[in-house]
Amino acid sequence: KLKQTLRSTIAYDYGRNEVGGFKGFNGFGKTPIDNDKLDRAENLKVYLENETLVGSNNHFFFGAGWVSSYRKRQDKVSDASSFSNSDDGGIWRAGYLRDLSDQIQLYTNISQSFEAAPFSEAEDNVSPQTAQTFELGSRFQRAWASGQITGYLSKVDDEFVDVEIAPNVYATTNEDTTHKGIEALLDLDLTQAFSVATDYRLNFEQSYQLNDFAFDGGSYDGNQMPGIAKHVYAGRL
Repeated sequence: KLKQTLRSTIAYDYGRNEVGGFKGFNGFGKTPIDNDKLDRAENLKVYLENETLVGSNNHFFFGAGWVSSYRKRQDKVSDASSFSNSDDGGIWRAGYLRDLSDQIQLYTNISQSFEAAPFSEAEDNVSPQTAQTFELGSRFQRAWASGQITGYLSKVDDEFVDVEIAPNVYATTNEDTTHKGIEALLDLDLTQAFSVATDYRLNFEQSYQLNDFAFDGGSYDGNQMPGIAKHVYAGRL
């Protein structure tokens, strides 16, 4: 027996930011810089996904969509700093989830994402960033504990990377990279675990990330990406 569930998303956002009529300093002892510009951004996302339930515990997902982004900057002081660009691309996801029991699930996904450059990168005329990602993980829910662990591998094409082109001068460029790692979450309800009779709840939330991000090709091939910690742990009580 098959059960089909269709989900759709249509999202549009518009942003406008005007900066004008003042002078700013860029570095100690330098001449004030005039600032008078108008930024405008539009984003449209259309996405359709179908879930097929086979039996009582096998869920198959497939979705596809389109993303369109527009960026425009009008610099009223220097026309050379003005720009306008429009980028669009496809996104999709195929996934499988199995209910091993009422408390444990196993899941896997393969997907493609698309991201247009934000204003801070768009002024450097970079290409959109796309990624193909594979995930495998599991989640569980017990009486006083819940958690999730996911392993992933992502091949990122044209990732936005800041490169120092002169002392203390940076520009954004596109580089191919590989992201792989593990993400784990654990939430413990200590009040329930120790059978404390109270109207309050005490939870211990923990997260851990193992990050292995490296350049894939180009002049930085094989080098680890800077500024990204290998191990990240966070806890909250």
